[in-house]
Amino acid sequence: MYYSVDDVVSNAFKKRMILDSFFAFNCSGTMKVSTWVYDKGEWYYVSSSGSMIANDWVKDNGK
Repeated sequence: MYYSVDDVVSNAFKKRMILDSFFAFNCSGTMKVSTWVYDKGEWYYVSSSGSMIANDWVKDNGK
């Protein structure tokens, strides 16, 4: 399990830049994986490694 370094998370999730990749953490600080996150009017997919995928196609639920 991975946790955010911040104790305070103000939104439904917190976005962090780590080694040139964005990662999303939920309110408890746990890193989100293999799911969709909504940020500033845009949807992003978070891979199984936790990094946010942008500017690429993602096959989700067979579609």
